[in-house]
Amino acid sequence: MDNQGKITVFMSLVLMVMLSLVVAAFQIVDIYCARIRTAAAVTNGVGSVRASYNTYIFEKYHILLIDKQFGKMGEGYIEEIIDSCMNENLGEDYSVSTELCEVFGVLSDDISGFKKQVEDDMKYAACEDISEEILSKTGGSDEPVSEKTIKRMDEEVSEEEKKESENSEAREEENNTGEGQESQVDVEDPREELKKQKKLGIAFSIKPASIKFSDYKVDKSKTSESLIKEAEKNLDTDSEFVKYGSLKSDVKKGNGFLSGVKNEAAGVYFAKNYFNNALTKKNETSKLNLEMEYIIAGKMTDEENYKKTVNEIITLRLGVNFAYLLTDEKRLQVINGIAAGLAASTPVPYSVIKYLLTGCWAYIEGIAETYYLIRGYKLPYVKDSENWLTDFDSLTKLDKLSPKKDDKGMDYENYLEILIAIKGKRSYYRMLDLISINSGVDLENLITGFYVNITVDYKDTSFKVGRQVTY
Repeated sequence: MDNQGKITVFMSLVLMVMLSLVVAAFQIVDIYCARIRTAAAVTNGVGSVRASYNTYIFEKYHILLIDKQFGKMGEGYIEEIIDSCMNENLGEDYSVSTELCEVFGVLSDDISGFKKQVEDDMKYAACEDISEEILSKTGGSDEPVSEKTIKRMDEEVSEEEKKESENSEAREEENNTGEGQESQVDVEDPREELKKQKKLGIAFSIKPASIKFSDYKVDKSKTSESLIKEAEKNLDTDSEFVKYGSLKSDVKKGNGFLSGVKNEAAGVYFAKNYFNNALTKKNETSKLNLEMEYIIAGKMTDEENYKKTVNEIITLRLGVNFAYLLTDEKRLQVINGIAAGLAASTPVPYSVIKYLLTGCWAYIEGIAETYYLIRGYKLPYVKDSENWLTDFDSLTKLDKLSPKKDDKGMDYENYLEILIAIKGKRSYYRMLDLISINSGVDLENLITGFYVNITVDYKDTSFKVGRQVTY
């Protein structure tokens, strides 16, 4: 009997141990299942926020951004969405607490999140088409006025100044004695007419009635302009053409744009496809009519952006036209004749006046080309004697010119693409400005992702999960 009692006690103990093991096993499985359910619920919870992107921005621009304020709900609404979704998935046995630790603003990290989406959105072949199209239309030439050309001009001017210095004393003696004086012929300086037209406002004097300006004015304090650290490339020109040093700088300002077109192909393509310009409407709900022009100029109104963009297109054409004129013997004869007449009544060397007049005529040609570009014409990028449009007196009769349309030529939008490429990173910031303006969501509230810490309590166990979500 004693042995039987001992056996009974032993078996009872074994059974208790086994039951304890089974219970422990069930608890472990229960916790494991709870952990799996929690992980799935976390994925659904953060996914519900991820799916709450701004629908206007996605529909109009194919970009995924979240308004962290969810209108007027506040940042805490992100936590509420996650908590609500997870509680619904997990049931009453679970307690969920979410802490929003960090949001990744669209302007943070040098707008890398936005740029990545722009690049992802653009198909590789389409991006190639942008640069290939510009390359084809320009003939691969983006340095019409080279340093070699400038050096040759300087050498000519220097040589003349040297001769002028040597002959100055003899000429002064002749003037004092009355010998050697010749009657001077009055020559009209074509730069005076250009100066007069500039005062009237060249950009607005050539504007067609079909271009309509919006009444909307951008609030500068809500733009990204103050965040842009790199200096903007200056494409302004001294259009009075009285300073030789300014001329040498101005005719080179359009140089080197092809590398920008290749490097910024995705951004250029994005701007072309989603934003309005003076000739093309792509978004009927946009506040500005001239959005691509805003990306280029960054001014607060359509009028200001139009003016600056037109002037920059003329600058792009200045170097091309200047380089061609230096090879056109017939037109150089006209320039030389005027330069000789003006040099007779001014101490400025003849060669300097010659180059300044060449720049003036090149600029007038650029105005004429822009006049027709903003009327929908396609014009050849490379100049020759057949497609040259103007004389020195053409500014007052631009509508009487007869440009030859070229189906393979450059149109207004092509020049906008080049200017956007030249702006580089700055263009991405300004595209974000427009997205913010049109969506009605402040830039500071647009985010590309977030990081949360989530605590889930189940029975006597707590699960802590950190999760980062980005587009």
